Amino acid sequence: PAPGGVDSRAAKARRSQRMSRYYIETWGCQMNELDTQRMSGQLEQQGMERVEDPELADLILLNSCSIRE
Repeated sequence: PAPGGVDSRAAKARRSQRMSRYYIETWGCQMNELDTQRMSGQLEQQGMERVEDPELADLILLNSCSIRE
């Protein structure tokens, strides 16, 4: 934000034009890999972009399994 906590119109426009980004880390079995692919598809249909660096993500998902080691 600009001084005083007020964003400029240009700053707001830049943020609204950037796609939201997500990161998924998958732990566990092959079913988790399939679930991750499905989640990625759903998120991308909603206009999100997958990133490989969690520091760049707006959304972080940890896909894990408690059934198998």
